[in-house]
Amino acid sequence: MVGKIRKNSARRREYHILFMVLTTAACYLLCWMPYGVVAMMATFGPPNIISPVASVVPSLLAKSSTVINPVIYILMNKQFYRCFLILFHCAHWSSKNGNTSVPSKTTVIPLNRRVYSNTVAQISTDALN
Repeated sequence: MVGKIRKNSARRREYHILFMVLTTAACYLLCWMPYGVVAMMATFGPPNIISPVASVVPSLLAKSSTVINPVIYILMNKQFYRCFLILFHCAHWSSKNGNTSVPSKTTVIPLNRRVYSNTVAQISTDALN
């Protein structure tokens, strides 16, 4: 029973990550495709087929791609969202949602170091066992 719940939870996380990756790829294509089409038409099409005014919009869309990527991550990744709030000191938003700190998955292993005359440093294996 527990294994099935973990499997379902893992599958749900994988689908969420897949959706985020597909959304990022789709937004990238939507932002850069018009620029690519206009560039190809201007390069290989008849002269003056693209006016300067018409070429501005695809250029701005392409440049907006750099802004859209972080927005997708903020909206679709809880950990990225919490770090974003902490980074920009949005304490009232994060504490309101009960997220006052970012959980850490770092494991600290204490190391005992002894300096001997014939070696620079030796690490005791007692702390690792």
